[in-house]
Amino acid sequence: VFYGQVFGISGGLNSASGKLSSTEFSISNEVDVSARSLFFVGAYLEFRLEIDNQFANHAPDLRNRFFLQVGVRYQQNGFVLQQSPFLDHDLETTINQLNVPFFLKYILFDQLAVKLGGYGAVYTKIDQTYNNLTYNAKERNENVGGGFLLGAEYEINDKFVIELRYHLSETRLTLNSNHIGPHKFKGKFLQAGLGVKFN
Repeated sequence: VFYGQVFGISGGLNSASGKLSSTEFSISNEVDVSARSLFFVGAYLEFRLEIDNQFANHAPDLRNRFFLQVGVRYQQNGFVLQQSPFLDHDLETTINQLNVPFFLKYILFDQLAVKLGGYGAVYTKIDQTYNNLTYNAKERNENVGGGFLLGAEYEINDKFVIELRYHLSETRLTLNSNHIGPHKFKGKFLQAGLGVKFN
């Protein structure tokens, strides 16, 4: 049963890194790509889950500790494939996406909570820059994706929270074949931000 709700907004930094593989241009095995630190902004609703009274009687410490949180978040991810013998210049990718995160939140202590859940993503725009030339590659990529997330939240006071989220997702990108050809990017995303709650 849902009980009460909180509306909040948040923003902060988003850092992405991961591995890239391709069947063309000598990248048959996964290679590391450099991280890029970009940004995110979003809003969410949080509902407290009311535990069944019979169960709560046996575990009273669990009462008022579980929450369901759903939201929407705009973020930029990206990576840099550095110059190499088969690549004359750095190849920089920026992924603009709209996420719909959803997860279960558990209060460990009075001010500290952990989160576990997932998210769906819509890729709104994907830019690649090579040799100072930037082009939109979205039409050559999948439009949707998703993954799992872990998180932690520290409540500074009744209004402000510090949040960490760790994403493990997989995005398939198709770049200009003149550079590295079709390839697959498996990314890890870490977000750190500040949230404001409106009860």
